[in-house]
Amino acid sequence: MNDTSLHSAVPGGIARKLRLVRSWKRWVHLATAVLLALVVLLAAMCVAMLVDYLSTLYDSRWRYVLTNMALSTAALTSLGWLLVAWRRGMRWSSVAGDVDREFPELEERWTTMTRLEPAAVNDPQLVHPAMFRRVAAEASRWEPHVDPQQIVSLSPLVRTMLCLTAITLVLAVAVILDARQTFVLVRRFWSPGSLISATELVDVPGNTVVGKGEPLMLSANVKGTPVDRATLFVNSEEDER
Repeated sequence: MNDTSLHSAVPGGIARKLRLVRSWKRWVHLATAVLLALVVLLAAMCVAMLVDYLSTLYDSRWRYVLTNMALSTAALTSLGWLLVAWRRGMRWSSVAGDVDREFPELEERWTTMTRLEPAAVNDPQLVHPAMFRRVAAEASRWEPHVDPQQIVSLSPLVRTMLCLTAITLVLAVAVILDARQTFVLVRRFWSPGSLISATELVDVPGNTVVGKGEPLMLSANVKGTPVDRATLFVNSEEDER
């Protein structure tokens, strides 16, 4: 039922209160969608950080894949939630049903009012005018008692906030256990193309010309997290072109 039919078939007080309920319900769903996207993003970030920590992803392309997958999943989850919430809960009959469930004494009169089409109301053979006026009067008596913030359930929002709190606690524990490593992994997640590592080599000698077959000693100092083993990648001039 659109706004025009709601005006013509439903008493003004009920129509105004239904719009307030639907507006508050829209904001609750929007806040839930934003928090849900943040929950999914942080959860995916934790998984990507764990994979990076266990596998040491030298190739930035894999880090790009993990970051893009996390962002895409969060966006799709938020849009999917809004789409489902809009299709199921934003119809006038659904909003009126929320009011009827909060006040069983209404006996679904608000739902009945929203489902009546203007053509049916104006046709005495379909809806008797006296019956319609009686239902409208009985439904209107409860309008002052309807509080939008009381009608709209906050359960989805609260559950999402609890999930966000749990994931935040997991990240907080990781920071407590190893703050440097955690911050490095977070930076590698958000900047997958940057050269970021918990261990850095400093005082590395510059270019050196060595004859073929002659030995070369490499020396450097380690800055950051000490390691027992390291991997040396040797690239030829053709690889650098």
